[in-house]
Amino acid sequence: MKRAYGVGFLFLLLAAISCSGPDDLPGTEMPASLEAEVKPYVIGFSIPTTDLAFRRTMFEMVKAAYPEGNQGKRAQVLVYDGKNSQKQQNQDIKDLIEKGVDGIVVDSYTTEGTLSVVKYANERGIPIMAVDDRMETNSSAQAVSFVGCDHKKIGNQAAEILLRGLREKFPEEETWNVLELAGIPGSAGAMDRGAGIREILDQESKIRWLGSYNGEFAEENAASIMEDCLGVYDEIHAVICQNDLMAEGCYQEIKKAGKVGEILIVGIDGQRSVVEKIRDGGIYGTVLEPPDMAITAVEKLCDYLDGEELLPVYYQESVPIYPEDAERFLTENLVW
Repeated sequence: MKRAYGVGFLFLLLAAISCSGPDDLPGTEMPASLEAEVKPYVIGFSIPTTDLAFRRTMFEMVKAAYPEGNQGKRAQVLVYDGKNSQKQQNQDIKDLIEKGVDGIVVDSYTTEGTLSVVKYANERGIPIMAVDDRMETNSSAQAVSFVGCDHKKIGNQAAEILLRGLREKFPEEETWNVLELAGIPGSAGAMDRGAGIREILDQESKIRWLGSYNGEFAEENAASIMEDCLGVYDEIHAVICQNDLMAEGCYQEIKKAGKVGEILIVGIDGQRSVVEKIRDGGIYGTVLEPPDMAITAVEKLCDYLDGEELLPVYYQESVPIYPEDAERFLTENLVW
């Protein structure tokens, strides 16, 4: 799939050839004055929700990087919010296909929920790029590549942060009572982060799981669950959350109970409000996931449309943030 040039560009090119002498015929490179004639690719970007801070940041970053009507950009990007609904996301993708976009970047609500609409895009010759959450594929429903973090690795990193905190805070305890708050059922983030967390913590004999609760990545859900757990369990040493919004919800209830610093909290995502609480001692740690992967996904899809062969996966770096790292990240590294 190649970049298309406007009719005006062809007339200018013919005129340039007709006016050139034998020694100044145009070469293979496009004259700089004609670069503006290149048509941008029209790229769809489907995100399942903007209710979650990380995805809202991705949404806003894409809109800022490719503003409507801005000339000279490589792509014009149409950004759709699925409103926390797989059905709505699938309809959004169908709408983009019907608009005849050149390609679509998809952050899937669930791993299998987009299979039918991805198949439809494939049949129409529209390439799909997966970002952030992997999607299940089969012989008739394929993505050209994936841009995002290794969520199982992120789960490993969060579990290692939690273990260090437990060893520091409760070295004499024979067992550590731990809660897990999980994300949206069926989503790649929830499944892979959960697998990574368990892979590390299940090797530690002192860990006693009090339970894994479905917080759906939402702050309010996590707060409600934490409130209930504080009333049910006599002793909780730590809670590990599959995203930072749930870590925020747990923190609020732990604060109400007067137990800040007594129960370790670890999140995932690296949002600024959580890193501030890490600095202040209310939350122990998190793992930074870069939201600018959304821009990378759009650019990689444009590379594919230019004819470049892509790798199956482009992993972005995820970085653990411990208490001693918080101030540095707040002043130097955080983009959201």
